[in-house]
Amino acid sequence: MMGNLPELQEQDPGVKQMEWTDKYGGVVSYRGMIGTRRLLVSDPKALQHVLMNSYNFPKPAGLRAALANILGEGVLTAEGHKHKIQRKMVNPTFNNASVRQFTPVFNRHARALVKAVDELYHNKDHEALSPATDRLQGAFRKRNLGTVIDVLHWTSRTTLDVIGETAFSYDLAALKSGENGTAIAASFNKMMTHVGELTIKERALLHIEQFSFFDGHRPLKTSFNKSAIDTQKTVEDVAGRMIDEQKKAQVVEESDLLSGILACNEDPKVPASQRMSRREVLGQLTTLILAGHETTSTSLTWTLWALATHPEIQTRLRDEIKDFWCDVDDDLLFDEIHELEYLDRVTSETLRLHPPVHSTNREPAKDGYIPLSKPIRQADGTLTDRVLVSKGQPLILSVVVYNRRKDIWGEDAMEFKPDRWLNLPEAVTKSGIPGGHLAFISGPRNCVGSKFALTEFKVILAHLLRRFEFMPLPEDLVDISSKQIIVTRPRVKGLESEGTQMPLLIKPIKEA
Repeated sequence: MMGNLPELQEQDPGVKQMEWTDKYGGVVSYRGMIGTRRLLVSDPKALQHVLMNSYNFPKPAGLRAALANILGEGVLTAEGHKHKIQRKMVNPTFNNASVRQFTPVFNRHARALVKAVDELYHNKDHEALSPATDRLQGAFRKRNLGTVIDVLHWTSRTTLDVIGETAFSYDLAALKSGENGTAIAASFNKMMTHVGELTIKERALLHIEQFSFFDGHRPLKTSFNKSAIDTQKTVEDVAGRMIDEQKKAQVVEESDLLSGILACNEDPKVPASQRMSRREVLGQLTTLILAGHETTSTSLTWTLWALATHPEIQTRLRDEIKDFWCDVDDDLLFDEIHELEYLDRVTSETLRLHPPVHSTNREPAKDGYIPLSKPIRQADGTLTDRVLVSKGQPLILSVVVYNRRKDIWGEDAMEFKPDRWLNLPEAVTKSGIPGGHLAFISGPRNCVGSKFALTEFKVILAHLLRRFEFMPLPEDLVDISSKQIIVTRPRVKGLESEGTQMPLLIKPIKEA
């Protein structure tokens, strides 16, 4: 009934898939719900073929319907002509000039984060710094370990505030009031918590609902769908009021992402057939909340963990930041932050080893072949350098497996080594994959906000490292694993009921 899904759920995202890939090669056949054949793809040539021809390999209708419950009718759920129209409208809002305009916002919220954490540290408010590890505080004190912070808790608050201001000039007050500080923050946090608590039965329903049998009958009345739809409606209510206010005033000031999208969409030169509907405009905002907040906070969290467990890399990166950024009262500028070479390598290495989203699903629109860079052995024992796929065949494009394959990245592929980006293996440079890793996908459906995300990520990370040192907790107390909850979030083994979290020791630099 469940196919191979239970064994995939038992381990961290990508672990079982990597075992299969090491044994069978870049395309592996396994079973999904009710025995459905699925193809796990990590061969670089196959990945590029599918991603660069994305309109011939759309996302499955069932998956798009499931995503639409959360994201609405935005750029991540649209296909074909609708997707082309939406990308055309959204692209200008994420160009370098637009991101440069938002960089002061990134700096302001990064400073607010540093100030809030600094105050709690000196006030010894351990519960506020790491609320999910409350029952471990006694063990921390007994060993005299120091102050613990849940970095996921705090980066998530910060990036949510950033996307609230940059997307639609809305103060979510997540950092000040907590994740229940406003309607959007509260509903989003409730949904993410619910996803992490889904039972095997509820997860099975998520998969079953995507079968074509349910076309026209989605969404099913499940607790997850209710939570997702409530979140989407909350975001749409806020965005809808702002759209109405701007139209009523007959002024479109391109001060945030929403106004930029509206300016493009309302341009008199754009024919009606090339414009987005109101629901599609609203869909861009619900998409921004998830893609612009959750992925960035998750990446920051895994980076701080990697730096905490590699103190020599953390020190080297901090030295680069301090040498470049002498006066902390000055803002880090857009062009300057991207000139920091070691910061860039650390960023790339984190996105390679810990991509926020571990895979993306596609299906062929018609029968055909997918080419391979390396032959694989078929069930009959023969070798083939291409795979026959039929219309509708589920394809699981594994970002995390490709990013960690030893035959592509080298025997040290599972190690955190930023300097590998100084001299990448030929298998990477000749893969055709832009940037080397697949964290932002590639092709016509690549991440439209990648420059925005990278700039925000680097600014916040620089502010944190300029002020604090991060260290890991003893593994016998805190053993970190990961869980796929829309994105790949960390959690503590034995504390799964407390939700996702990343507790680390923290110390201000002046006291280090």
